[in-house]
Amino acid sequence: MKIVVPFAAGGNTDSIARLLAERFTQALGQPFVVENRIGAGCGLAIDFVSKSTSDGYTLLVGARANLAILPVINKISLIPSRI
Repeated sequence: MKIVVPFAAGGNTDSIARLLAERFTQALGQPFVVENRIGAGCGLAIDFVSKSTSDGYTLLVGARANLAILPVINKISLIPSRI
């Protein structure tokens, strides 16, 4: 399982994602890995997650403000095109 964070390691969002990964690993018995993908105002991470396989193994942890404004200012869809 992968948790993608659109911010650099060591920040608030990254810390929360790492705590979640630890709890999910304990609860589900399956390893969760945090992957930081910074750049393009969170766009790289959002684009990566939206284009990943729809199998539920890739999650995104981000800030509400970035996720709300990004599709308005860039041509990035938060909804995968293959649904």
